[in-house]
Amino acid sequence: MVRVNNSASKAEILSISLSSEELASLSAMQEKLGFSNRSKLLRAGLQSLLAEYRLLDQLQGRHKVVFVVSRGREHEDGLGELMHEFEDSVSTSLHQQSHHRCVEVVMAEGDAKRLRELFNRFKSQKGVQQVHAFIL
Repeated sequence: MVRVNNSASKAEILSISLSSEELASLSAMQEKLGFSNRSKLLRAGLQSLLAEYRLLDQLQGRHKVVFVVSRGREHEDGLGELMHEFEDSVSTSLHQQSHHRCVEVVMAEGDAKRLRELFNRFKSQKGVQQVHAFIL
């Protein structure tokens, strides 16, 4: 269970499903990082994710952003199509594969609205495990 703190109201309890591998990884991370429980670790991760979204959401004007996308190797086609769809914004991309995962490093430049759209599309691609955005 995950408790979501909301200063305006009482904390709500959310239920999430994790595989046994994910749960073991979460417990190991909790111990290594010194969190007193998994809920605190998950809240910290959620805060990090929300901060990244807020940062992109507040952008205005033209910017350069580096996206790092981690995905399974079996989902290469959809990402290639997406890169072509955003060729007006994508200036450079680097592909690296290792075992069953691939990492794409994508440099994009353009209007903040278009960069947010690209970020959201990366996030919603089938097989994508992580997306991080670094604003330059």
